[in-house]
Amino acid sequence: MEWINLFPEYTRVNKKKTRFRFKAWWAIEDSCEEEVKQLWEQSRGSIMVQLTSLGKFLQIWTMGIKKLRKDFSRRLLARIEELDALERTDENLAELIDTKIQLNWEIEKKERY
Repeated sequence: MEWINLFPEYTRVNKKKTRFRFKAWWAIEDSCEEEVKQLWEQSRGSIMVQLTSLGKFLQIWTMGIKKLRKDFSRRLLARIEELDALERTDENLAELIDTKIQLNWEIEKKERY
């Protein structure tokens, strides 16, 4: 018999706090510096309160950036499929190559995240 069956009133409390960790890719993200500056200027309280607030903001901001990147990659893939279906003109081939380069860049960024 497992120990949990001996204590039916027991409930698990999982309040593990996650530690803030700086992500190196934030430094290359265009909007990061401006977002951090703006939040820092608006925040009030002790330095610990401000840092906690900044950490929470960066976690939410990170999720938003990842979603934007994912949506952008989907649009690039859809455009590549459209271009593959079109007649092979110089113009279409140039756009296809450019779109594939953009998609590769997005994939490289994702690997860094």
